Amino acid sequence: MNAQVRSAPRPPLRLYLLPYAGGGASIWNDFRKALPPEIEAVPLQPPGRETRAAETPLTAITDMAADVRRQMETPAPGRPYALMGYSMGALIAFELARLLRREGAPMPDMLIPCAHVAPHLKSDRPRIWDQPDDVFHREVKALGGTPDEVWDHPELVEFLMPLLRADFTACDTYAMTEEAPLDLPFLVIGAHGDVNVQRDTLLAWSCHSTRPLAQRSVPGGHFFLAEQPALLARIVSDALVPAHA
Repeated sequence: MNAQVRSAPRPPLRLYLLPYAGGGASIWNDFRKALPPEIEAVPLQPPGRETRAAETPLTAITDMAADVRRQMETPAPGRPYALMGYSMGALIAFELARLLRREGAPMPDMLIPCAHVAPHLKSDRPRIWDQPDDVFHREVKALGGTPDEVWDHPELVEFLMPLLRADFTACDTYAMTEEAPLDLPFLVIGAHGDVNVQRDTLLAWSCHSTRPLAQRSVPGGHFFLAEQPALLARIVSDALVPAHA
């Protein structure tokens, strides 16, 4: 009698995560805890933040994409993975996918841009990268995302400002170069209350993919990652796990 042959379990789908301006790997902690075991979340950390705080932050999205590319394992044929970026991270993830294509590397199963207009559009958010310090501080504080207690400690503000200034320089001066659309599905996620990222600007990501676009909206404002981490994890896992099954 032949022994029953068991197929090897499929490796988890690896989900690479890119942060918003001023953020690092830790912004994903609650989101990662809510993901199912079929998804292995791997935050990628541009320089100038958290574990890389001693390094000089970069001021161009394409430079950030090249930097985090070096943190990735070389995608193995047949090993599924996806790219997810939040706000500034959405642009980094987009440029990272195009960089991988130029390398001829295996492509991600999906690109998941969150809380950012399509890369060929400009956000309604005021451009602040070149404003004087007092104006820049005020505008960053108004955007949210930085804990209130930070603003109560001038030494923390002074420590964070070079990173925030560099990140907003990268975002505000970003200009997409023309390339062919990516041959992979996009899941674009935004919030009902995000006044700077309207639904039509999310749907505009469709021109950068040859596949049909999926778009989801959640309650909350621009930083719905912090407000709704479990809901966001469910939306992402519902999209990725069936495709990986």
